[in-house]
Amino acid sequence: MKIPSPSRLRGEEGISGPEPLTLNLGWLLYGEELDILERVHVIIENGKIAYIGNGWSETGLTIEDGVAIPYPLNMHTHILDSIAPEACSNYSLPGYAGSKGLKHAIIRLGKKDLLKSMEWVINKTMYASGIVDYTEDYDFCSYLEQAFSKKGLAYYGLSRPKQNTPEDYLKAARKCHGIGIANPLKLYPWEKEVLSKISREKIVSAHVSETKNMARKSDLYYLTSHGVKPAHIVHGTFLDRRDLKYLVDENIVLIVCPRSNLLFTGKLPPTGEAYEIGVDIAVGTDNIGCIEPDIWRELEIAFMQVISRNRAIRSKEFFASFIGASYKALKEKPLFINENSPARILIIDGKQIGFNRSFDKVATLIKRVTIKDYILSVTAKTIQVFDRNKIIKQHK
Repeated sequence: MKIPSPSRLRGEEGISGPEPLTLNLGWLLYGEELDILERVHVIIENGKIAYIGNGWSETGLTIEDGVAIPYPLNMHTHILDSIAPEACSNYSLPGYAGSKGLKHAIIRLGKKDLLKSMEWVINKTMYASGIVDYTEDYDFCSYLEQAFSKKGLAYYGLSRPKQNTPEDYLKAARKCHGIGIANPLKLYPWEKEVLSKISREKIVSAHVSETKNMARKSDLYYLTSHGVKPAHIVHGTFLDRRDLKYLVDENIVLIVCPRSNLLFTGKLPPTGEAYEIGVDIAVGTDNIGCIEPDIWRELEIAFMQVISRNRAIRSKEFFASFIGASYKALKEKPLFINENSPARILIIDGKQIGFNRSFDKVATLIKRVTIKDYILSVTAKTIQVFDRNKIIKQHK
């Protein structure tokens, strides 16, 4: 039977109106413990999960092999350099992304091209339900947030001032979700005082110890002096054990980007040691112009780093901690699949990835999911159908 398009399911802009959406599913990862429920139905109404029940309903959409999971977030990207894919080839990190690097010239010259290719960019980021973007121009934040919202995706823009003044810092924070600092070692003391005030209400984030030189100059401690309270830091490639314990003590989330670190420094972040110590860890994909924003490949590497140090760590524990840390880094309540929670659900083809036969089902998700396995996603505003051939519309 032909399945209605996403717009016809719930109005032009997503889920709207009183009629609930019922989904019959093969499996569902329930709550913060990610309990695996089999053969369940979910009722979504007004953008919230109204009910989760055993068995299938006589009406609604049936996805027989569907696995409902919390739709993950991509916690670190740079969207604007997607104007010129692979321009970073044969460039060092400073040569490409440094203050005088090629990336900034590309962005200055190619902003109009980005607007023309926005559909391509957003489709590239649909691996995740939302992204955190270090945008190099705060005037893009509102435009990007609206563009992503139309697809039901969350956009969190973190930018920087165009002029080195307290007023422009406040303007950047006001126009976006907060401030993203490329290199804390370049901050003047007065800038840290301004950032201290901003960090009390908005997100302040920074690249930290991405290179050996940044770590050697103690960029983490330089950043947090003058009362700056970053919600999260990014990379941490060269952090040592003392630094990781400091993150725990200061309640700072670490966002790791393993593939980017391999590309630019030839080194993986200390994810396994950080997790063992108790650091809250989430993952990002970094520059979209250089790396496919596939959040699952970052998760897979991070998971392997963690279990290589301790085989007793359960995949459920790791995946749940990743979801929780992602929202903590945004100063938000985590969205697991619970009744009365806002909907942010991704439905995977369990048969395609071998979920039905797996001895460790959550590990199978982490290691085997690709975007080709996506069937349907539901967020508070939009239903997105990836593969309508795997959905059956039920009638009484």
